[in-house]
Amino acid sequence: MTDAQTNHLTFALPSPCVGVCEMDEARRYCKGCLRTIPEIKIWSTASEAQKWDILQQLKTRRHDRDGIQPRRDRVKRRG
Repeated sequence: MTDAQTNHLTFALPSPCVGVCEMDEARRYCKGCLRTIPEIKIWSTASEAQKWDILQQLKTRRHDRDGIQPRRDRVKRRG
């Protein structure tokens, strides 16, 4: 593979699933990954932009759940 080909490779964002698949009925999202059922269902076919949007929402949910201020430098949209 040439350098030109390598520069054009893209990598899919990995699923935020952590293997703790149990719904929080009060908050209506998974206790492990913090995604809603619609977000879980769409992940495999979502565009990269949609996935980044979901990841941003997860940061907010994590903050709300844990009371910890999310770091702005952790999840950044590429491109």
